[in-house]
Amino acid sequence: VANAFIARSVNTITATTTVSSTTATTTSTSTTTSVNQSCTINGLSLHHNFGTTTYLTATVPYPQVCTAQQRVCTNGDLSGTYIYSSCEAVGQTTTTCTPAATETRTTTPCPEGQSGLITERRTSTCATGATSPVFGNWTSVTNTCAVVAPTSCTFNNQTILSGNATTTYQNSSVAYGSPGCGSLCQKPSTQICLRYARVSTSARTA
Repeated sequence: VANAFIARSVNTITATTTVSSTTATTTSTSTTTSVNQSCTINGLSLHHNFGTTTYLTATVPYPQVCTAQQRVCTNGDLSGTYIYSSCEAVGQTTTTCTPAATETRTTTPCPEGQSGLITERRTSTCATGATSPVFGNWTSVTNTCAVVAPTSCTFNNQTILSGNATTTYQNSSVAYGSPGCGSLCQKPSTQICLRYARVSTSARTA
């Protein structure tokens, strides 16, 4: 109810009677007080010059807007014609946002030189007024990655530690003065033991 203002009015009516005679003059004054009347609407009593907000209908189809009217009481006479004290839009469809199920992945590879898996997880949240959830960043929940121990190599019954090298030859022997042999023997190649394999440089003639 919107009450704009109140002003209580008092009307004063004054009557004067004069009586004359040859000996004396008498004057009498009487005063009558009138109080402004209140109004009633929807069980609400409104004093003179008080107002209230009313509506054309109690409901309207969504998304229509309710039509309002301000009614003011003037000495028992209520202005306006709307009679409903409230109004609401009906039929509105409300979409509720529900967080999605937690997602998990285990395909993230370990850093180079390590073996194992990293399991990550992410969750979703609903912002105010949102109709669909939004996922956050992936976070690590388990990490089985570990540095792989160096692996040695075996060549000609010889153990070569990871990162070490040995000199090898294409042939164990050649005939003295063989054509194209150059300085009799082909230059050696170098066998290097890496983490998982033995790598040989290309052989070249002298």
